[in-house]
Amino acid sequence: MSDQASGGKPGRIESRITTGNLLTILGTVVTVAMAWQALRGDINALAQRADSGDKRDEKTIDTLDAVKGSIIRIETEQQAVRREAERLGKQLDRIEFLIRNGGMPPAPPKP
Repeated sequence: MSDQASGGKPGRIESRITTGNLLTILGTVVTVAMAWQALRGDINALAQRADSGDKRDEKTIDTLDAVKGSIIRIETEQQAVRREAERLGKQLDRIEFLIRNGGMPPAPPKP
C-alpha cells in the first residue's frame, strides 16, 4: 500500500523487500550477464579477425619480398642483356666496317 493510503508521511521509503523488487534485481542481473556474454563474444570475434588479418599481412609481406627479389633479378638480367646487345652491336659495326673497307680492322676506340 502507498504511504498516503496507510496514513503515513509522504516520501517515506518502506524497508521491506517485495517480490517485485526481487524480480527487478533478478532481471537486471540476467540482463547484465547476457550483455557481458555478448560483449565477450564480440571481443573474441574481433580478436580472431585481428589474428587472421595479421596472418594475411604476413603472407602479403612474404609475397612482396618475393616480388622485390624477382624485380631485382629481372633488372640484373636486363642489364646483362643490354650489355650483351651493346657488345653484339659493336661486333656488327666492326663486321660492317670490315666489309666496306675490304678487310681492314677499325682502330680501337679511345677511352
